[in-house]
Amino acid sequence: GLTLRELADFTGIEHSRLHRIEQGDRPPSAELLLTLVRLQHAARAQPRSAPAHCLQPDTIARWQSQAAFCREKAYRLRKKLCALEAKAAKCRALMHCAAFLSAIPALSAKQQRWIDERQYQAGINLAGCDEGIQTELRIRIALLEKEAEMYAGAAEGKMGE
Repeated sequence: GLTLRELADFTGIEHSRLHRIEQGDRPPSAELLLTLVRLQHAARAQPRSAPAHCLQPDTIARWQSQAAFCREKAYRLRKKLCALEAKAAKCRALMHCAAFLSAIPALSAKQQRWIDERQYQAGINLAGCDEGIQTELRIRIALLEKEAEMYAGAAEGKMGE
C-alpha cells in the first residue's frame, strides 16, 4: 500500500483533497477513480521479488521483457497523445480562422458555405481530441512507466528487500 502522500505525489492530486475523499467528505472525480483503478491494476501485476541472486534467469528475463514492453507501450501512447494535441491545435486554429472569415461582409453564398463546412468539420474533429481523452492517455502513460519501473526493479532485486 501507498501512503496518502505517496499517492498524492504519484497522481498529482493534493494530499488534502485525497484525505477529504478518504474521509467521505468529498466524492472522487471520474479522473481520480480511473487513476486509482489503473494504479490498483498495476500494483496487482507487480512482481514480488527475492534478491536477484536467488531468482531464476528466465524469471529475470521475463520481468526485463515486461519492463521493455511497458516502456514501448508508453512510448506509443505518448506518440498518440502528441498527435492528438497537434490535431486539436490545428482544429482550434481552423475554427478561429473560419470565424474570422465569416465576419467578412463581402463573401458570396458559396464562400460562406465552404467556410461553414470547414468550421463544422473542425468542430467534429476537435470533439475527438477532447481533454478527457488526453487526460486518460497521460494517466495510462504514467501507469505504464510506473509498471515498467516496478518490473525493472524486481529484475534487479530492488523490491521486497
